[in-house]
Amino acid sequence: MARQANAIATGDLTVDIEERDRLDEVGQVQAAFSNTKAYIETITRQAAALSRREFDSNALDEEIPGRVGESMQTMQQDLRRFISRLEVFNRVLRHNLRNQLDIIDSHAEAVADDSEGDTDHAEAILDATDRLAALGDRARRIDRLMSQELEPEQVDLTEAITDALDDIETGDESVTVTTELPETAPLVTNGEALTTVLRSPLENAIRYADSEVSVAVDAESDGYTIEIHDDGPGIPAGELSALRTDREPQLQHGRGLGLWQLKWGVAELGGEFSITTDGGTTVRMQLPDLDQT
Repeated sequence: MARQANAIATGDLTVDIEERDRLDEVGQVQAAFSNTKAYIETITRQAAALSRREFDSNALDEEIPGRVGESMQTMQQDLRRFISRLEVFNRVLRHNLRNQLDIIDSHAEAVADDSEGDTDHAEAILDATDRLAALGDRARRIDRLMSQELEPEQVDLTEAITDALDDIETGDESVTVTTELPETAPLVTNGEALTTVLRSPLENAIRYADSEVSVAVDAESDGYTIEIHDDGPGIPAGELSALRTDREPQLQHGRGLGLWQLKWGVAELGGEFSITTDGGTTVRMQLPDLDQT
């Protein structure tokens, strides 16, 4: 059995283990050794399937007991989530980049043909480049959110919301923002991730509102509930469906990365969120205090 153990230790899983019908301690050791080899073979098959992104492989249905099995399940879930997010990034960025570059190209040609210089074309080019810059900034924020180990810290949720609102340009004086915030709202969470999570629904609410945006915070036993409402046209059902299925369909592209930034950010903070579109759009986030979870 020592020879077989050495072979397995060096990665050779083709070695045969002789099975004997013994009920003594030696027999028990042989049985345990045989089971261990079988588990290693299962882990190897599952790892190979994951590396090939074969998530429907029968190998992934084989159960592995104990902590190793739990680790493999966690690895599968994390890898599925990671690949799903990469697919969304790819489709959304490719679609939006192509659209904005087409706008820039068409208006640049018009400017070149217009000897007097049409300011409308120039403004369209500037608007498109601003949208590209905003998209790149949001992508960088999401990348930082997903690639770093989030360290909890003491923050003030009221201050975080106020700062986020101050940083967002309304661009339309007809939109009124009202807030119902506690004087202070201490929360143990990751400050940078919290800012990323807050900016997305606040930016969308202010951008798409007809005239009113409201922001309210309520204290819960284990954290806070944040509700952001606007009286705009709402979010298309297709975009909400994409969020639920965690996929951005090839023939359906939404407003960009904003909703995905919200979804992934809330998940990273251990929270939950919901979106309703009855009479505008209401985003409701429940963020836990990480000291109490």
